[in-house]
Amino acid sequence: MIGINELKACHHTYKKALELHYQWEDKDEPELLKQCNELRELIDPLLEIAGDGWPRHQNLKRHLSVMKANLETGNKDGSTCDINDLIYADLPALADHLFRLSTQ
Repeated sequence: MIGINELKACHHTYKKALELHYQWEDKDEPELLKQCNELRELIDPLLEIAGDGWPRHQNLKRHLSVMKANLETGNKDGSTCDINDLIYADLPALADHLFRLSTQ
């Protein structure tokens, strides 16, 4: 069952993603990679709760993986679109899915 704790965790995760997005231009790759890894640690349990088969599930996983790989190789610019997709599409879709599950 999805309850308030899971929804709070999703909200907290979204705020962390926004923080990463806000700092994208000003921080270097190692600093962003650290935040990316922290974000992934917050997202992974939510993905497990959400399960497969909801819109943007695979996109979210792909954007996280590509962003991590690009930051590891010093290619921050290669993942600007990934962080944008995470905050504007993937994480809102995850929140919508968790809200739907909480009402079932």
